[in-house]
Amino acid sequence: MKSFFVLMFLALIALVAGANDYFSFGKYQENETKFDCKRIVAEKKLFCKTSGDYSYEQNIENPIKITRVEATDNSGNGGEVKLISGGPGHTSFTLHYESELDNAFDFNVDIYGEVQK
Repeated sequence: MKSFFVLMFLALIALVAGANDYFSFGKYQENETKFDCKRIVAEKKLFCKTSGDYSYEQNIENPIKITRVEATDNSGNGGEVKLISGGPGHTSFTLHYESELDNAFDFNVDIYGEVQK
């Protein structure tokens, strides 16, 4: 019984430690579709965090209304992604990203939306 609680505690720690590998802005909509995927990569800086902004705009005649933006860590190094403008309900967005100390940043950004009529 004691080992069960130890395993549950370790699983909880693993879950919390991996919590910064996935970020989602917006919520699933039944009629949405994934219409674009981008990759944000920033090189490692010695003894520093790597940070910056990533802006996404659609340059098409009938832009798609964004329903959800998801950012997933490719490297396992973690980091943080914040939505600072636009996003769900808009046709563009800007993300701010920041790596963990002394790590590179490598995230996929999946963009979901619905065609405006």
